[in-house]
Amino acid sequence: MNITTCLKKIIIYVCVITFTFITCPFPINAQKNVVTKKSRNFRNSGFTKKPIKLKTISAGVMNARAINLVKPEFPPSAKAVNVYGMVSVSVLIDENGKVIEAQAVDGHLFLHPSAIKAALESTFEPIFSSGTAVRVRGTIIYKFIPSRWNWLEVGYTLTRNSTYYTIENLPMLLPFDFQDEIQLLNQLPVVNENQTQIIEAVTASIKSKIGNEAKDLWLFEVGIALGEIKRICCRNDTEKFQNAVQKIELVILNAPENAFPNLIAKLQELNRIIKPNRINLYNQKLYQFLNNLEVLFPSIGK
Repeated sequence: MNITTCLKKIIIYVCVITFTFITCPFPINAQKNVVTKKSRNFRNSGFTKKPIKLKTISAGVMNARAINLVKPEFPPSAKAVNVYGMVSVSVLIDENGKVIEAQAVDGHLFLHPSAIKAALESTFEPIFSSGTAVRVRGTIIYKFIPSRWNWLEVGYTLTRNSTYYTIENLPMLLPFDFQDEIQLLNQLPVVNENQTQIIEAVTASIKSKIGNEAKDLWLFEVGIALGEIKRICCRNDTEKFQNAVQKIELVILNAPENAFPNLIAKLQELNRIIKPNRINLYNQKLYQFLNNLEVLFPSIGK
């Protein structure tokens, strides 16, 4: 075989190998690329998936929905300084009915820690929206009841019967020797008629029993006068409003000497608010003043 023939064969071999390499890429590398792309897409889909955001609704006062509404401990520090009243706790309840956030929004600061602790330990019925459990924002209301009320609060309750100062609580908070009055008050929940007469009878009986104690009787009269002002200040009854105003003026004039200076100062402030508005029964400033004064009863009524 001559040199020319050998060179031709070598050239043919090189051409065949080159053509094969160009037209037939390695299948293993192609398969690797496909697997890598699928893996990358799978990982990306996991990282970019958004977490499910639970729906939250508002549900108002939650006391009636409680499975276990824990009763707060009455703090000794609050009892020592005669602090009591209502505390509202704003809560966030998870989809299982557990309280996960709690914050006191009103009431005396001495009562806040106990109310918050009780709220966090309470549980509620889960609430559903469109078949799915949801989180709930609501309010728990706690009432810290003292061993007894002062006579200012008793008179106010008999006349006004407000959110905290309720007739239902009064029988438990009167002195033990007022059993006749307690029995009459216990009839109120089951009596549909003559409720006004029962309250008037209890009021007259209390006045009779504490008549020799000038300071207690004066406090009782102040409570009645304030309750009447609060009850009718937003009603269209000028005559009753004028009578209530006269009672406020009268109790200021009859105040015992050197007694209850903080309460007397509040009554004088109330009188200054009332005088320019004797005919205008609805007065937002007056109503707010009475709300704020009610909170102070435990401290200024003794």
